[in-house]
Amino acid sequence: MNITSRSVQNVEILKLDGPLTGAAAAQVRDAIFKSLSMGARRSLLDMSSVATIDEPGIASLILSTNEALRRGGKAGFLNLLPEIKEQLSRTWLLTVCESYDNETKALQGLC
Repeated sequence: MNITSRSVQNVEILKLDGPLTGAAAAQVRDAIFKSLSMGARRSLLDMSSVATIDEPGIASLILSTNEALRRGGKAGFLNLLPEIKEQLSRTWLLTVCESYDNETKALQGLC
């Protein structure tokens, strides 16, 4: 898993590239927790390059989202592929975090 981050309008955008499975799940969780510990309150996960997710991957998103909300922050998903969106819709994640199809709308929704 390759993770790059950038900040736009006080939103930390984490671009995930690769399958969100196994050890990559911990890597993603750690990246999100690091972002939160550095003061980010709004996080956007660009998952346009995530074609596969498993239970540990979903669990890492749940843990990270819970932590962001616990700290009074917001989190959202950008460019979910249909298969991933379907899997996440089976959890409560898409009821507490918005899913966006373009970055401009995501930034408006998170600010």
